[in-house]
Order: sequence, then C-alpha cells, then structure tokens
Amino acid sequence: MTLHPTPAAPAILTPDQVVDNFLHYVNLQPKPDLGGVMSLFDPDPMVGITNYGPQYNGFGQVKMLWRQIFFAFTDFSFEEQQSNVRLSNPAAPPPMICTQVSITGQHTGAWFAKGTKWYSPPLSDIVPDSSRMMYLDACAVFRFTPASNQIKQLSLYFDRYLMSQHLTLPVTL
Repeated sequence: MTLHPTPAAPAILTPDQVVDNFLHYVNLQPKPDLGGVMSLFDPDPMVGITNYGPQYNGFGQVKMLWRQIFFAFTDFSFEEQQSNVRLSNPAAPPPMICTQVSITGQHTGAWFAKGTKWYSPPLSDIVPDSSRMMYLDACAVFRFTPASNQIKQLSLYFDRYLMSQHLTLPVTL
C-alpha cells in the first residue's frame, strides 16, 4: 500500500514510495494535485526535458513547469508501463530510480512562447487543438536527496519530434 503523507504527519518515504506517490498525484483525475506533486520535491530541485530541452532549476521553476504541463495537456497521464521493471541503485549516492513511462494528454493549452527562457521547439510552436493527443514512451530518471528521499532531479527522455507529429497530424480512430 502506498503512503500519502499529509503535511500534519510528514514521513520519510523510500524512493519507491516517492515515485508511487508522484505517479498518484500526477494522475489524479479530473485534475492532478500540483501541491501533492511539489511536496515530493527537494527545496532546490531540477527537472530537465531531454538533453536538449529547457532545464527548470529551483522550486519555483519546477512548480511552473508542472503547472504548465497540467494546463497545456488536459487529461495528462504519466503512467508506468505495465511490463516495466524499475531500475534502481539505492546504495549509490544519490539514490535513483529509472522507469519507463507512457505520457499521454489532450493538447488544449499553449506551451511556453518564443522569446521566453523556456521556449521549447517544436512544442512551443504548435497551436493547441483539442482534437490532438500525444502518446509517447519516455524514460524518467528520478534522483533523490539522500537524507530526505525527496526528488532532487527528474530527467525526462522522450522524442519531442514524435510528440510534434502527434500534435500536428489529424487524429485517426
């Protein structure tokens, strides 16, 4: 059973429990729990989108990223694949977990605009259209702060150009 600590009763979770809670909060419907997601991050985290995308450094920027994801993609889903095996090395500092996920969502809101620090082609250049969905396989690498097991770094690796194709080509059922 996954623990979901409340602010009144904080607990140090294992890295696996942190990932379980992250997936729970991100996938809550009808609306993800941004506060729950952010409660799992270190006070000074970093999130990177592939090796070439923008990097979000610090609590405020990481919170802004997740708020933007939840705004731009209604019905956003970040699910571990059923055949997935989590790879981890809890003894190596810092602890980390690598897992294969599927990312889906209906594109209903704009991404960061050209001229902003977080401009991210090709996604930023796509006009949102609620008839378009993304379905992507991705690799998520979580690194944890050793003392607290909070997420210190999250790296997401996926094909941004395949994402672009999903969001610009007509949907076929």
